[in-house]
Amino acid sequence: MKKKNPVILSSEKDGKIIYIEFVDGKKYKLQHPGNLMYIEWQKEYYNPTDGIDMAILLNKGFQYVVIPVGHDFQPSIEDIKPNEVEAWAITLGRFLSGKLDAPPAGYREKVNGRRNPGETAG
Repeated sequence: MKKKNPVILSSEKDGKIIYIEFVDGKKYKLQHPGNLMYIEWQKEYYNPTDGIDMAILLNKGFQYVVIPVGHDFQPSIEDIKPNEVEAWAITLGRFLSGKLDAPPAGYREKVNGRRNPGETAG
């Protein structure tokens, strides 16, 4: 069974670097571009009337935030599977806003290499 949510593997520098295992089974390092850059990006991809422009968010994220770990697949909007678009948008949005280290319901987070007690496998 394929995972539906990324798994957080570890975090460094107060959540500015997070290692994940994405739903495609590959590991990635997410490195925050800095608060000033994040605020500038928000001006480009967020509109109070229309909401988030996922294409801009994903392009910025894949270009500046997502780093492959242990493989050479660099995700892009055209190269990811259609069912991964929303998962990447949610993951990048939460990471950039500093909320990925507090997983929402449904996320599995590994602690010391094991699933948290009481959580079920996905």
